[in-house]
Amino acid sequence: MSFLPAVHHGEVNACLVSSEHQRIVTCGSDRLLRVIDMETLTELFSKDIQHEILCVGALNGAVVTGDKEGYLRVWDMDIGQVAAQLQAHTGPVSCLNTRVKGAVLSGGQDRCVKLWKPHH
Repeated sequence: MSFLPAVHHGEVNACLVSSEHQRIVTCGSDRLLRVIDMETLTELFSKDIQHEILCVGALNGAVVTGDKEGYLRVWDMDIGQVAAQLQAHTGPVSCLNTRVKGAVLSGGQDRCVKLWKPHH
């Protein structure tokens, strides 16, 4: 078993494996988004997002995050930058699901569930 000790300076909110890119993506209460190479367990990049990310998902080779400010953001995994963002909820995004073909299902503390279909 492999593990990554002390990946964050606080609670880990969510993590996923992006099998397409062989990367581990984590986010925590420390407002960091971290991407780690799954093979070598070395950090590829770490970003201080300035707001707390609460959930993550993989979509078409990108990473989607939901945050405390109510935003969904799509991250380009190769450059570590936001490719698109959307004010999804009026409160924190508490969960998201990217297993809906070509879409993102999000739930928020505003008691709403929304289905987002990004433009291709």
